[in-house]
Amino acid sequence: GLTTRSGAAACAFAHGLPVIGLRGPSLDSCFAEGENVLTVSGTSATGLADATRLLLSTPALVETLRHGSRRLHAEVFSWPVVAGRCLDLVRSMGVEFG
Repeated sequence: GLTTRSGAAACAFAHGLPVIGLRGPSLDSCFAEGENVLTVSGTSATGLADATRLLLSTPALVETLRHGSRRLHAEVFSWPVVAGRCLDLVRSMGVEFG
C-alpha cells in the first residue's frame, strides 16, 4: 500500500505527479484522498483502471492532486524535513550538537 516509506511515491510527489496508490489498512494520515492522492482498496485491476479513467477525464482533479502532491512533498518528504526528523531522533537519545 501507499506509505511514507516509499521512495517511488516521494519522487512522484516531488515532481507534482498525481498518484494513485493502494489503500492499506493503516494509511498514513498525511495522505488525503482527492487532495494529494487517489487510493483504491485491495489489488483490484478494476479499481486502478477506474481511478486512472477518472484522472484522464477530470483535468481539475489532476491539478488538485499536482498541487497537493507538491505540498505533501514539502511538508513530509523533502530533505530538510527528513534531516530535521533524524536530528530530532538523535537529540531524543541525549546527543547534543554544538
